[in-house]
Amino acid sequence: MRKLFLLGLAVIFTACSHTVNLRHTQTTVTYSDRLSGRTAIYISPNIADRILEVASIGDPCGGHHYKMDLGHSLATAIRTGVETACQDVVVLSRRPSPLEMKAEDIHILLIPILTSADADLTFHPIIFSNPACKATFQAGVTTQVIDANGKTFFSFTSSGIGLSNTTADCDQAADVLARATETALQQIADNIAQTINGSIQVRDAYSSK
Repeated sequence: MRKLFLLGLAVIFTACSHTVNLRHTQTTVTYSDRLSGRTAIYISPNIADRILEVASIGDPCGGHHYKMDLGHSLATAIRTGVETACQDVVVLSRRPSPLEMKAEDIHILLIPILTSADADLTFHPIIFSNPACKATFQAGVTTQVIDANGKTFFSFTSSGIGLSNTTADCDQAADVLARATETALQQIADNIAQTINGSIQVRDAYSSK
């Protein structure tokens, strides 16, 4: 009887867990004068290891859990934003020393830090239809910009807010949450590209290398 009870709990837990699959982020901006020097991005565990799990509220899907690999998708969005503004981009798994930066001809090093990430998923029942489903996601990333001597000379914050509102069953809600998250990540990627491209300090760092 105990085994049957535990098996029943496992089935219930599995049935109430959903995976949120995020699509590749694309920027909505382009630049013909992309910076030509080598740019490195250090993606720290603060971003790389970030898994976000959202517990829904409201009937009939309240208490379901929606899990997304936010770290992978956010890292991709950051790289996309940087590649929109810079021609030569490398992603590093550890922070390089100034000597390593000079040896690899790295002009600037970017270290993005995830400062906030929050999501909500709410259901409201509708008679003779799938429930109304509203998803929101918002995040903020602060990026340190470091020159070839290892000095932080500039920093900026990029934020994004996404909203998706439609009718969906408990499984389809994973896609609703994905759309809201993708909107926010695109905003972050766009802001990173626009800030790097428009920053006089960053352009001066390339020219003085």
